[in-house]
Amino acid sequence: MYKQILSQFLDALLPRRCVGCLRYDTWACDDCVAASQRRHQTTLPESSVLSIQTLGPYHDPFWRHSIELLKFRGIKEVAIPLGLALAEYIDELDTSFDNAIIIPMPLHPRRVCERGYNQATLLSEIISQSLDIPLLDNLLVRIKSTRAQAQISNPIERFNNVSKAFSLNDQIRAERVLAGKTVYLIDDVVTTGATALAAVKVLQKAGVRKIELYAVARGS
Repeated sequence: MYKQILSQFLDALLPRRCVGCLRYDTWACDDCVAASQRRHQTTLPESSVLSIQTLGPYHDPFWRHSIELLKFRGIKEVAIPLGLALAEYIDELDTSFDNAIIIPMPLHPRRVCERGYNQATLLSEIISQSLDIPLLDNLLVRIKSTRAQAQISNPIERFNNVSKAFSLNDQIRAERVLAGKTVYLIDDVVTTGATALAAVKVLQKAGVRKIELYAVARGS
């Protein structure tokens, strides 16, 4: 009851309006999500098992503002339309999800504590529910606290920044779970792919067959 009253009070102060068209009662309306998509697929020469798919460019105000609401302003419900858009993209590209799992790009525990949540996990939960793909958010862990990649322009520095940042959870027999699997690795933004490559190296050692990174936006 009190949460409902508080939510109504906050909505009155900060009503939901689509970041694209300013329509009320939503942060990202279906029409703007569809109209703003500039889907992009790429691979990286450094990895034979990784492909990267994004919905649109980060410089597009719609995607940038949506991600800022989710990531920095604590408006977790923005993950719903963004996650559904990613789920639709995955569903269109892949016909079978047998032997597939979803893993959100992990944050360092310190960052999770500061923010209160991992935005990639929120997106992953929506995708998992929509496509009925198991979500395993405790297999891949971030063991190294790093600078935000967006603050680093040099590609070599970006690579070094996330080098050895990830590990498998040593409390779980992750190799047994991951062997032969297709992994949908979920993130909000991908830039050079350095972070993804660091995670992929760890997953490959566990015998993963294929890794597909899906992110909302691609940076430059």
